[in-house]
Amino acid sequence: MKSSRASTGKAAPGVEEASAALLETLRRAGPAGANAAGLRLSGKSAASAARREALAALVATGGVGTLGTAKAARYFLAEHLPTAATVGARLLALAAYAPGVSETPPTLWKETELLRKLPAHERPLLGPALEHLQAARQVVPLRHGRNKFVAFAGPLRVWLEDDVADALPPVPTPAAPESDDADNDDATLFDAYRRLVRESGGFPDVKIAHLCRAAGGVALAERLTTLWREGRATLSLGDWSLADETVRAGAVEMDGERYLLVRLDDVPPA
Repeated sequence: MKSSRASTGKAAPGVEEASAALLETLRRAGPAGANAAGLRLSGKSAASAARREALAALVATGGVGTLGTAKAARYFLAEHLPTAATVGARLLALAAYAPGVSETPPTLWKETELLRKLPAHERPLLGPALEHLQAARQVVPLRHGRNKFVAFAGPLRVWLEDDVADALPPVPTPAAPESDDADNDDATLFDAYRRLVRESGGFPDVKIAHLCRAAGGVALAERLTTLWREGRATLSLGDWSLADETVRAGAVEMDGERYLLVRLDDVPPA
């Protein structure tokens, strides 16, 4: 009789372990999310099967959300799942509040041009995002013959000098710090963060470079790293391919990764 062979290979991870690994991958991906390849879902191994089972459970319980279907599906932590509101906030940040917009005539955008401003996985949400912005009176639909355009209300108000104070947020003027006390520094940081979230339409993940500028031009890498270790900030990778040089320059590097976005999770009330 042949003796059975004892397995010498490493045991495949269970569903619980696979679930923890998936959540960590998605946490690091942030608002960019991850596709099936990034989550290593394909294959016939026991480990791949455990990841697929774990992901299905996370989606079913609402901890993970999806955009797209089948091979085009992209996965996100529930708090990072793109919505009409978050895509609308991205459009505002890209087009309505872009640097120099208050000094140039308002731009008319075709929907195809706005589509190119979005990551591929967010493009199906363009229509709902524009509807959301129109309901909030932040975009104006325009028509010339059969051609349809969109104009952002903020630049229009500035150009027409109508409600200028409310149209575009002023660029904060760096002020000399009153003291070196960490509490005062945090108060300035949290105030700047709240202002950026309001200006983006409520999108909680702000560009670190923009937060640095809004907080007075101070370097934030060390402070944000400390807040992250204290559990008071969430750093997200963002989409490096869509970021300009200014945004990339503000990235916080940690453990070999460069993070473009931050969410302050413990913001004191104003």
